[in-house]
Amino acid sequence: MLNHHSIGIDYVFFRWRYENDSIVDGIEYSTGYDAFSIRQYINLDYHYYLFKNMTSKHGIDPYANAFVKMGQRKIWSEDPYTFVHYNVSNAVNTQESNFADYGFAIGIMGGPSEFGVDVNIGIVKSVRDIWYERGSDYEAYNFTESDWLIHMRLNLYIRFLNF
Repeated sequence: MLNHHSIGIDYVFFRWRYENDSIVDGIEYSTGYDAFSIRQYINLDYHYYLFKNMTSKHGIDPYANAFVKMGQRKIWSEDPYTFVHYNVSNAVNTQESNFADYGFAIGIMGGPSEFGVDVNIGIVKSVRDIWYERGSDYEAYNFTESDWLIHMRLNLYIRFLNF
């Protein structure tokens, strides 16, 4: 019964950087980056594998999953129209947010014991505390959003330790 459980911890750091380049007389000039978007989070998840004997017979592992994802996001731009939300009057210069996602899913893993594919679908309660500045006068806003969302995930994995 002990091998029906799995706990995972993931750290994700994702960054986009936007640059303005211009070409004059066939020569490319860069003014450097003028906007960026950073997202980082920690994901804790628990899997309960429902039918462990299916792995040896069919090479698949169905599971139930509970997870918590907590993190931060920040976007910044010299040009307030780089990140436009809904309409031009909502142009954003800076936006920061803390978020937490709590969810449940069902999924299936498959493949040889060393590597494979993991697909799941579920529901997530997403809570975001958002702060942003917008427009040329840098008006500041702060609010909290909370939504129920559909969650889908596709992972390719490599197993290093199997115990």
